[in-house]
Amino acid sequence: MDAQCYSVTLDQEEFIYIPNSFTPDNDGINDVFGPEITNYVEGAPYSFKIYNRWGDVIFETTNPSIVWTGNVNGGEYWAEPDAYIYEVIVTLTPEVNAQRFVGAVILLR
Repeated sequence: MDAQCYSVTLDQEEFIYIPNSFTPDNDGINDVFGPEITNYVEGAPYSFKIYNRWGDVIFETTNPSIVWTGNVNGGEYWAEPDAYIYEVIVTLTPEVNAQRFVGAVILLR
């Protein structure tokens, strides 16, 4: 049996992954929504907001470890199944200015 070994070097780049849907039904699978950021610079500017179809902010945080659980205004009530707009503003590296990411997320129940 022959074997070969290769050295592989990966450049760790900063990136952000934002899913397009979630199911906050407390089954332990896909229950929360938020961006996944690699190599976030601790203390760098960060903002994450969720808007309803009328443009009202229904969730917001400046802490990257806090995600949206489908609640509205801090738990006032639960959001209905629908499409919601997110806005994430984050600085991924000290050399790059803050970047803005806007898109839609589908809340499914």
